[in-house]
Amino acid sequence: MSMTNPPTTDEVNALQGRELDNAVAEWMGYKNIQSDCYTPSGKDTCGTHPLGVGGFDGHGRVVIPNYSENITAMLEVRDEIQKRGLTEPYIEALSQVVAPEYASIFNSAIELDRHGVDINGHEFMWRMAHATPEQRARAVVLMVQEIAAQDRLMHQMSDHAVGAVGGE
Repeated sequence: MSMTNPPTTDEVNALQGRELDNAVAEWMGYKNIQSDCYTPSGKDTCGTHPLGVGGFDGHGRVVIPNYSENITAMLEVRDEIQKRGLTEPYIEALSQVVAPEYASIFNSAIELDRHGVDINGHEFMWRMAHATPEQRARAVVLMVQEIAAQDRLMHQMSDHAVGAVGGE
């Protein structure tokens, strides 16, 4: 699965274990991801580190973090989300993963404040705050899929507008 061709929502929901970790790793900038490389600790999933330094073989190859199982690994992803200015799209995606019944009403946690609607906001916020590493990893991949879909729509609208102007 390539993040250059982001997965559909159903494909995101079907990702499990190292397959989910690999999708997050690709978004984090890892390259040459292999699911069956031999590392000093045995067979694992590895790739080339985004910074291209270090690694177990001196050429930047590192073991891909277990994002879907390790909250500490997800903190690195959280920092990258903030650095890229994607906090709101991530919150929207995470809300769809951890509380889909609320996400259908509210597109993001921010909407709770905007509308002040009487729902169990504490339950929603509790789920968001206590999302598992797997839920957080799934939300990253879902966010990428949604951003790609928006980009495709904008591109189609732009192409249509150019065609309409040229066709006059």
